[in-house]
Amino acid sequence: MLRRLSIRNFGLIEDAELALGEGLTVLTGETGVGKTMLLDALGALRGERARADLLRSGAEEGFVRGSFKIEDAALRERLSALASPVAAAIGDEISIERIFRASGRHVARMDGAEVSLAALARIGALLFEIQGQRSQLALLDPAHQLASLDRFAGLAAERAAFRAAYDTARALAAKIDRIAGAGREREERHAFLAHVVRELEQAALVRGERGELSQELALLEERDSILQEIREARESLYEAEGSALDRVAGAARAFAPRAELHAGLAEFAARLDAARIAIDDAVRALRGVEEALEQDSGRIETARERFHQWMLLEERY
Repeated sequence: MLRRLSIRNFGLIEDAELALGEGLTVLTGETGVGKTMLLDALGALRGERARADLLRSGAEEGFVRGSFKIEDAALRERLSALASPVAAAIGDEISIERIFRASGRHVARMDGAEVSLAALARIGALLFEIQGQRSQLALLDPAHQLASLDRFAGLAAERAAFRAAYDTARALAAKIDRIAGAGREREERHAFLAHVVRELEQAALVRGERGELSQELALLEERDSILQEIREARESLYEAEGSALDRVAGAARAFAPRAELHAGLAEFAARLDAARIAIDDAVRALRGVEEALEQDSGRIETARERFHQWMLLEERY
């Protein structure tokens, strides 16, 4: 039962407070004195959407507050179920409040705890009804029909118990779904990891192979130009007439008979001979590189495919 209604800066009402007694209360007045504003205030407590013109002109904030006496134990249980966990346990009296602000951020509270507008609508529907023209259309609402039938049959306690059991059953069903979903996720994760292991085992990756492939590809991509440079170096150092090796060998032969005449000449001849041997060894080593590159004419595609496989696996895993 509504015991007290407080209104401030709401519509035409600047500040008003109405205390209601037991039994029937009748409010009368001429047109325009604010009777409709009282109904709008009660509608606000039932969670109805706030119109832009409900806040009094020039005011920054306004409110509607209602205090209700709760005498029915079954009603108290239903209100507690709706209010939990935002509000404390419902006592013999509760307070519902709607605060309207010029900034547009309106607030609904129950016993000081903020509640959503949807929750307020469900709570307000249990506390009081607003009857007017065409109110009988509410009888077409199946939820209203069922609630009316249960009240008429005196089944409020049984209805509350059923609601509690139903909510518990739904919570358990949701928990079962979560557990089953977690099991499916584990199975999917296991299957994915098994696929990863198989793919990595089939790839047979070797530590350090990626770096070696990168270096090998850099060499193979320059293969033709390197081979050309090797041939030119081999010609100038060893094979061509008047090559560096020929000139060094000729100088060594020229100074060899005079090595006994002076220690410096002997050292120079020895160094020339060492240079000849070094050039010969260098050219032989260069020939080995040349032969390897000539044999690897098709290796670049194989190396590219293997390197691409490494890159794909890195991106995936």
